[in-house]
Amino acid sequence: MIAIFYNKNSLKDTLAITLNDNKVISEKNSDNYIIGYNDKNEVSYINIFDFSSYMDLEPGFIKLTSNLASTIKKLTNIDLFEYINCNDFKIGLVTSCEPIEGTHLHLCKVDIHSQQLQIVCGAKNVRPNLKVVVATIGSILPNGTFIKPGELLGHKSFGMLCSARELNIVNSNFNNIGIIELPNDAKIGLSFDDVFTKQSQF
Repeated sequence: MIAIFYNKNSLKDTLAITLNDNKVISEKNSDNYIIGYNDKNEVSYINIFDFSSYMDLEPGFIKLTSNLASTIKKLTNIDLFEYINCNDFKIGLVTSCEPIEGTHLHLCKVDIHSQQLQIVCGAKNVRPNLKVVVATIGSILPNGTFIKPGELLGHKSFGMLCSARELNIVNSNFNNIGIIELPNDAKIGLSFDDVFTKQSQF
């Protein structure tokens, strides 16, 4: 899985790439990048510095393209082409939403077209018939959080409904409070990138 985030100002012009949440035990440093490796000698993360000198990117959650993968490989010799079109942030529809007694949490059923997921959500604005951004199992958030199956108060949860803040999306047309509320015509099951890159149309 892969998560890529870029913000020239807050990240000091660093492209941050997260591939897994395993403990980093070694690092490879260069003048223009740093690579972290886990105990299996797999790449856990890549940070490329002064990235605006190589490519122009909009701030926020970044979709891996062939052009971006080529640039990363040229700079670091790390091949990420297998991750192109590998996106675990899906557009979903909340089909049911039941409060969990004595808590602020809700037990939700979410349709992502390929399957229906049970997800525990604490957002105040979650409700039935809402189009949402779903981080499915195996997704990695821009802050490095790895989405795993969980259980809260005896209720199993298989994913996460995301806010703009959790996806590090700034200066967008999406709501800033609570989970992202997508337009009604957003297509269930599609990659969130399809909405994010076209958000100005909504």
